[in-house]
Amino acid sequence: MKPPKLFTYFGNKAYVANQVWDYFGQTDAYVEPFVGSAAVLLASPYKHTYEAVNDWDCHIVNVFRSLRYHKDGVIQAAYWPRTELDLHMRHDYLVMHMEDLRSLLLSDVKACNPELAGWWIWGINLWLGGGWCTSKKVDKTKPHNKGILTLAKKPVARNQGILTLARKPVAYNQGILTLARKPVARNQGILTLAQKPVARNKGILTLARKPVSCNRGILNKGDRLEIITDLITRVHDRLIDTNILYGDFERVLTPSYTTGFGTCAVFMDPPYRGYMKDKIYAIEHADTWDRAKDWFLAHMDDPAYRIILCGQDDDWPDKPDSVRVHTWTRMAGMAKDKKKNTLEKLYISPHCLSAEIMHL
Repeated sequence: MKPPKLFTYFGNKAYVANQVWDYFGQTDAYVEPFVGSAAVLLASPYKHTYEAVNDWDCHIVNVFRSLRYHKDGVIQAAYWPRTELDLHMRHDYLVMHMEDLRSLLLSDVKACNPELAGWWIWGINLWLGGGWCTSKKVDKTKPHNKGILTLAKKPVARNQGILTLARKPVAYNQGILTLARKPVARNQGILTLAQKPVARNKGILTLARKPVSCNRGILNKGDRLEIITDLITRVHDRLIDTNILYGDFERVLTPSYTTGFGTCAVFMDPPYRGYMKDKIYAIEHADTWDRAKDWFLAHMDDPAYRIILCGQDDDWPDKPDSVRVHTWTRMAGMAKDKKKNTLEKLYISPHCLSAEIMHL
């Protein structure tokens, strides 16, 4: 059975997860400081004496806490129609109330909001590209619905109706019900009238007649509520004994979380340097990747650690000779610069298991 996947998170390592576990093998503990969608943990063939995951994005932590403690509430909130207006309004609400959610998560180890978790899961599966719930400012003075069917101030000669077709869709108009004859760059909605689904339509709620390879939807067939319930239950059951932490990544890398239990596998997938300028992640610090590399260097020779650090092709040109490299190619997806964003590397510490280094 394939690992459960509730959502596709930007930069997730689901494609290379099996190779990661070939290098790790069985260890006593597993720690993932940048958990994201938890794709690597959910693909693990092992159970560990101790497992801990961490993220600095409060929405991600809220999702996994809520799945663990209130999965029925998450199911109820995630089961919602595909409405464009709700998508933008919920996005703005989640962004504007990020600090409130952060305060809630910090108030108690089990504190969470399952309704917002369901909204977040529902929304990220409909949102196109990166930027879902990033901490950008939301203009509260502008209406959320700037769709292509707008109220004309003055009907023109050719269009006497009050629902006029906007000449140029604006930023919020990535309409799911657009009447464009030919889908353009911004019109890649989940309910597009295009005759053929395009590669960028990856929503789990798509109505594509025949799911294609890029359409990884979990809800494109069968009973939606049943599928949502099954996936959330499977993730809940897998994470039932996993410690879910919130904060800076180094707080989960102390011996009390790692080698205090014996051998420890540490999978580090920090935001890459090249993506900082694109504002893809909700929480970004320019030095995060370099700090992760420094921790890798400080602990890589300890036989109790098996460490993998993810990076891009040119992130570490002066790496030590004892650090092995696994090069792999990611599907370019919606990247503007496809060549730059497809080649990635796993930097493998000396005490990881010996496995054949493959070029996927």
